[in-house]
Amino acid sequence: MRKTIVGAAMAMVMVMVLILLGGPGWQAEAHPGRTDKNGGHTCRTNCKQWGLKDGEYHYHNGKSSSGSTGSSSQSTGTSGSGSSQSKPSSSSSGTGAAASEENTSSAKAVKVSIPSFSVKINGETVEQQESLYPLLVYKDITYFPMTWNYTKALGLNMSWDSDTGFFIGQSEAPVEPYEPETGGRNESREEHTAQYPEYNIFVNGEWLNNGQEDYPVLTFREITYFPLTWEFAVEQFGWSVQWNEVEGLSIQTAQ
Repeated sequence: MRKTIVGAAMAMVMVMVLILLGGPGWQAEAHPGRTDKNGGHTCRTNCKQWGLKDGEYHYHNGKSSSGSTGSSSQSTGTSGSGSSQSKPSSSSSGTGAAASEENTSSAKAVKVSIPSFSVKINGETVEQQESLYPLLVYKDITYFPMTWNYTKALGLNMSWDSDTGFFIGQSEAPVEPYEPETGGRNESREEHTAQYPEYNIFVNGEWLNNGQEDYPVLTFREITYFPLTWEFAVEQFGWSVQWNEVEGLSIQTAQ
């Protein structure tokens, strides 16, 4: 009888030892895979048991799951921001959601200068020396200030929403004569500092990833400035642009 009791006790102890030793092995079998250098990996088997989806990447070091992409979230910011970006839904009515990267380039400033050549809009010479908002040159590209007077003379519609950002696009209304906004004092080739805008930019209803542009939209004296590139001048705004060394730059709008 005593032998039976002792034998049963020993068997029980062995079972407990096997359970204790076997537990981690069972757990590893249900949740297999080594972790990567970030302390996480992708779930492949028995995912529901762990409250995960098949193929979901997750961590074992207290970090939050990044979803079913199979990799940890990566920084895609530009201009030294290092912040992740996502494109918002665009809206031509000023009600679109704000972009998560709206401050991507907020701290970046660039050197610009006053052009030394003549500029005409529909045959009218643009005032430079006394303009409050002179044309600028950045990386050999001419920049236009998107003031009310300029946009009307260039056949554009402009609107601003403090929550959403700056909207600009082609207008169906007839162009108006160019009216200079004077009161400033500018010297040819004079250098100034412009900044990347801290708000979203929408062109013809489409959000512009300004931080990725070779010739970005800039701000100067609290006015938004657009580059006179082929993409904006011809493709987006429908202008005809001509240049020669003698007469300078000439812009003809579609209307």
